[in-house]
Amino acid sequence: MSNFEILDSKISFLQVFYQQTTDPFREIERKIDANEEPYVAHGNPEDYDEPPFLTEWQEADEGLRLQGQVCLALLQRSFREFLKATVRQHRDYPNSRPKEKGNWFENYKTWFWEEAAIDWGEAPISLNRIEELTIARNCIQHGGESQSGPGDVFDSHALLKMQSNDYHEKFPDAFFADEFEKQIWAESNYPQPVRIDLTPDKLGVAGDDIRTFCKFIDDNLPGWMY
Repeated sequence: MSNFEILDSKISFLQVFYQQTTDPFREIERKIDANEEPYVAHGNPEDYDEPPFLTEWQEADEGLRLQGQVCLALLQRSFREFLKATVRQHRDYPNSRPKEKGNWFENYKTWFWEEAAIDWGEAPISLNRIEELTIARNCIQHGGESQSGPGDVFDSHALLKMQSNDYHEKFPDAFFADEFEKQIWAESNYPQPVRIDLTPDKLGVAGDDIRTFCKFIDDNLPGWMY
């Protein structure tokens, strides 16, 4: 299998994996909202201090969002593995590799131009979402890129990661951000970093972006790199 075929297979599996591992959380939320067993509220609703099964609903929602962040990181890892595998095809590898220090995305972009004459700017899709995917993954894996960012605050009640300040400033209307929280802060005219979020639709768009971009690279590789 070619590097692109391997990547395509990974993305296809990841989309199935995401759906299968998040369906149970959605089902819990649905049953609570529909007042179905085993989440049937008994007695007078006015007697409750809070909505019945609120804790169970919140835990299911956090599990759903957490699995989204896990899959987002796996999608970015698959993309990065494709690029690394392609670099290894270079005739001068390992003497010719992207720089390790600095901006990972820019280092690979520069290497592909200098070593394979592939201009990422000519790809048939915008690079913004692909670059954002890497920044979002960094926040998920490392707790945010800015030492003063909210991603570095230890939260004993949640495993979910938020955008770093750097992420928010670079992508104020971020694709991989919680839409509800973005709307709330926009309406209050006080934008700030929000939770990193992946939905089925966003995974579909991101997967298509990665496929299209990597196919562009694969189609334009010089013959000696095969």
